[in-house]
Amino acid sequence: MDWVYLAENPLWIVALAWLLALFGIVYWESMTQRQPFSKVFSQIDVRISLDLAILLFSLGLGLVTVPLWEKVLWFVLSLACLGLVIFSLRLKKRVG
Repeated sequence: MDWVYLAENPLWIVALAWLLALFGIVYWESMTQRQPFSKVFSQIDVRISLDLAILLFSLGLGLVTVPLWEKVLWFVLSLACLGLVIFSLRLKKRVG
């Protein structure tokens, strides 16, 4: 059994579950607060969670793909998401 492959696959699966849960929570909050979905979705904490989930997803798929060009594309997306996470955390710290 390939233990490395078994360890790599859960990354993107957990990330998809995280995204599904995030959308459900944002939808529920928008209904309970009587605010538009887009307003709740644009909050900084939600954006950080979304970026982290996409980062985890792209890392997971970057690890399990075989062709080099696919790995490069997934890791470039991972770096972009990491940049968004860092930017959002700095923005949150500055705003308070």
